[in-house]
Formats: sequence, C-alpha cells, structure tokens
Amino acid sequence: MSLNYKKWFLSEVEKAMRESGMTREKLMILKRRFKRERRPNEKLKSIIKDYSKIYEMRGLRTANINKQLEKWRKVLPNLKGGIANKDMKIDTITKRLINGKFVIPFWERMGSNRIEATMEMIRILKENSPFEFKQEESELKEWFIDMKLNIYKQTQDLFKKMAKQKDNFFIAPIQIGTIEKTLRGSHYYMYDNEYELGMFELFASLFQHPEAFINDISYIYCSGDIAYSSKTRERADIEPRVHIAGKEIEIEFLMNCFSSKRYISCFVD
Repeated sequence: MSLNYKKWFLSEVEKAMRESGMTREKLMILKRRFKRERRPNEKLKSIIKDYSKIYEMRGLRTANINKQLEKWRKVLPNLKGGIANKDMKIDTITKRLINGKFVIPFWERMGSNRIEATMEMIRILKENSPFEFKQEESELKEWFIDMKLNIYKQTQDLFKKMAKQKDNFFIAPIQIGTIEKTLRGSHYYMYDNEYELGMFELFASLFQHPEAFINDISYIYCSGDIAYSSKTRERADIEPRVHIAGKEIEIEFLMNCFSSKRYISCFVD
C-alpha cells in the first residue's frame, strides 16, 4: 500500500470523524464516499475492514516509557543499558494503526538463541502476570527445539539496525491483533514501515499490560518467528499461533494456510 494512498485514506477518516463523530454510521458514509471515488474495490474492502476493527477495539494507553523501563528493571536487574531509539517520533498515520508504544528488551540480551530468549520471556510472564500457559515449560522448550524456532530475517535485520552496543531495550510502536491480513503470508501484505514480531515480543507486550489483553484477543499469529519440522523435514510456512482465552495461553504451530489472520507487528521508519 503506497504512503500517498494511506495519507489520502486517513484524511478522509479525519474528515468523516469531524462530521459524524466516529460512529458505525460514519463508517457507512466513508464506504459510500470511497465507492464514489472509484478506488480499487479489493484494496478498499481490506482497508475498511482493518480500520473498522481499530475503531471497535477497546482503547489502550500504554504506560510512559520510564514506568515501563522501571517494570523491566524489577524482573531483569542485570540489564542496565538504556533504550536504543528513545527519541523516536511517531507520525499521525502510525498512531492510528498501533495499540501503543511498548518498551521491549532486545531478545539477544536474554538468551544465546531465539529459543532460550522466548523461554525466558515465558518464565517472566508466568511469574509476573495473571496469565497461565496450557503447556508445561519443558514441553514448550522441547517443541521449540524440535521445530528449530528462529526469527524471520527481515525482523532480525530491523533489530540489528536499531541495536547499539550499550542499549538493551527499544521502543516498539505495536499493534496486536487489531489488523487482519489476507494470505498468502502476512509477509506480502505489510505496510511499508511495518515488521512482523514473534512470540518473544508478544509476551513482552503482555507483561507490560496484561490487563489490556485478557479476554480481548483470541488467536494471534507471530509471523516474526519461523519454524522447521524435523519430523517431516519440511522448511515450510510454519509459524506460531498464540491462543489467549481469558488468562490461559496456548501455543500452536500451524501451516500458513488460512484465508486471513490477526497478527502482531511494529511500525518503525
């Protein structure tokens, strides 16, 4: 999706907001306007669907950066470094797409590989939040090893670009399950400045604001993680899906074969 088209769309959204006060009726007005503009139908349908979900989502105000950092210090006292991109600015377009700005550790600071870091984040979430995992930690670790869990290259390239030698955290403008994308593969349907995140980043976000997501999310695909099945020896479109039901979390690995999915991503220019 081009930046110019997003800007045009948001200008129409803001105009409709002023006129009708962000109601369902406003969305219908917006749809009729788009039809008159004769924009591409499929793209239009996708955007309207995305923004309809954003409007209906319960609002989340993330804690300020210092409070989030202080919360991490309590569970990760050995991570003394600062925040890599603490001076980042978020434009008005991105603000309408995200749930909030989350402070998240670089996964490399918490394990020698993606599996170790994800297991450490699971431990932190279990000990410091209302969430419980359906699977035992030993079962999950064995599963992750068997699946050769790793990080998607484009996402890792983003982290390498942001990371500095003395910094242990970064600010991630994140959307979690708000936007639904159509396959094949969310990799092919991202905004220009959008990057998929994995289970590590999802659980870090749940750690910061567990109250915002309990009972609010069903299935979240973590497309920033990729997997390999040693049993079938297939390097495939296999990715983790996290099921949150009340306070219970269940992790699954599924083929990337669904018609649409809700996922976690961040927006970084």
